[in-house]
Amino acid sequence: MMYSMIRDELIRVIGNFFKIDTNIITDDFGPKDIKNWDSLNHLKLCIEIEKNFKIRFEQEDIESLISFKIIYKTVKMYISEN
Repeated sequence: MMYSMIRDELIRVIGNFFKIDTNIITDDFGPKDIKNWDSLNHLKLCIEIEKNFKIRFEQEDIESLISFKIIYKTVKMYISEN
């Protein structure tokens, strides 16, 4: 999967999960931008990303996924390892 496709798909997954306009998802987008991005929804989002990309995050990675940019880099890393 090409990196631009990963980025587009990740934006789609996050937009669908939070039911938001994907145009607001920038590199700095994160929990501070969505009222219902709490700890429970953070875990649910991570599970949704794992299912969609067929990857499995390590616990340390889940805790560090605090912005779109970091999520994107982490997903790319896991995909490259497969």
